[in-house]
Amino acid sequence: MRTPTAEAAKRLGLTVPELFDLAAPLISDVSEAWPEIDVGYIETLQQIHGLAPEQTEPPVRVAAAPKPHETEELSPVDEAKLGILDKLERQDRWGGNTVSLDTLRNHYCRGVADLEEALKELIDQDLIVVGEKGNKRRGPFSLNPAKKGDIEREVERIR
Repeated sequence: MRTPTAEAAKRLGLTVPELFDLAAPLISDVSEAWPEIDVGYIETLQQIHGLAPEQTEPPVRVAAAPKPHETEELSPVDEAKLGILDKLERQDRWGGNTVSLDTLRNHYCRGVADLEEALKELIDQDLIVVGEKGNKRRGPFSLNPAKKGDIEREVERIR
């Protein structure tokens, strides 16, 4: 039984190029796995990328731009904030799954200099919430599930 290449990649949670990278050792000829392509796509690619019909070599690709965190200078507090978000996200500390200030300081973020100031800013930004019976200075703390998209975007920037 055969399935379209794009569907196979989607099932595996991969892009088509990633699928081919993994499958390359198993495929003797890419044309065995790749579906036919409509001539209209070829003409469109020629127009978009300025490829001449007789050109056989692909265009030279330029390296991707660096991620924002690789070029911007972060303050120590901003670095601490990103470190806290990253660690809590990795530990799946969302909503009711809280962590105390002591655990955060002594285990999760050991050596983070501006921990309390960074926590205060994260609470003020509503990215971190304080447990029901806690307080802003001692916790317990967790990531705000309502801000999950914002938090994941911030954490992804540094990974």
